[in-house]
Amino acid sequence: MDETQNAGAGSKNMFTGTFNLSNYDTAGAEVRVDFDYVMHGTPRIADGNAVYVRAYDTLPWTQAYVYDLAAYPGSLVHVKSLSLTDAIRMTGRNFSTGSQVAFGQNDTSLIAAPAYGNGLTIDNFRLYTVTNDVALESIVAPLPSNCGLSGLQPVVVKVHNGVNHTLYNVQLYYNMDGGATFTGTIDSIQAKTTINYTFAQQINPGLGVTHNLNTWLSVAGDSYKANDT
Repeated sequence: MDETQNAGAGSKNMFTGTFNLSNYDTAGAEVRVDFDYVMHGTPRIADGNAVYVRAYDTLPWTQAYVYDLAAYPGSLVHVKSLSLTDAIRMTGRNFSTGSQVAFGQNDTSLIAAPAYGNGLTIDNFRLYTVTNDVALESIVAPLPSNCGLSGLQPVVVKVHNGVNHTLYNVQLYYNMDGGATFTGTIDSIQAKTTINYTFAQQINPGLGVTHNLNTWLSVAGDSYKANDT
């Protein structure tokens, strides 16, 4: 997506897909999209460089994702598991026979090379549903840049329930440097909520030593494994 020639004031483009999602209900179904994109230069205009959704084609657009305008030109960005359910629910609507996803692009010129010019390439778009998706979003403690830690330190992770119902018996695991694996359990986590979980077993990182800390989780029926670690 770009211009055929220089457009000094910028020009907005939209590439729109229309999908029959009438068999899905935002109250229970979790509909997601994946896609890859490349910004071929740093946009001179921020407005309009985003992904938009709407429940059906006569409604206003709702912004669902903003491209990383600070990404190095020509670099490939993977967007995984973007929730259309969340975006549509925020508007108070539901899926329909004409639900739409649009890729917006706004800039002043055309693509000249992978890392030069102005424009956007979209690839590997995938529309799908997930069930019982729980995500390990990050390690809260210790931080990657923590240094000078002495004595026992807690291991804290951030966990997100990505579906519209409560999940039960979420199993969590960690090990350091490939050693013994320690486990924990979240009895329940409410729909679409994020919590911090602290493992009972602490670590002793020692001074002046670099470690690899691996954490992961699981729950029965989770159909999307890419965010489990």
